[in-house]
Amino acid sequence: MRLPLFLLLALVPAALACSSKKQEAPPKKEAPAHVESPKPESELTTVKLSQEAVKRLGIETAVVTIDTVAMTRSLGGEVTVPEGRAVSVTAPVAGTVSVAAGMQPGARE
Repeated sequence: MRLPLFLLLALVPAALACSSKKQEAPPKKEAPAHVESPKPESELTTVKLSQEAVKRLGIETAVVTIDTVAMTRSLGGEVTVPEGRAVSVTAPVAGTVSVAAGMQPGARE
């Protein structure tokens, strides 16, 4: 008895799939950092300063108040870029970098 070709083509891959070895799970990636012997916050070291140390260090406390503050902060700086190149300017805080007074974007000294 001859099996039809399409039946043979269907059974061979199925048989191979059933007989193949199980693929091993990839090894777990190690975390880039971990804390050894973590302690709860209640067990952390507390530093108590004497009045003399507080005075010498200039530590002051103040009552928290709600007040108005400037929406912008002006900071000086200089960016030197090699001729014909571009530079990306970033800041450690959210905000807008704008042109300095008296300068035009793309101007050179």
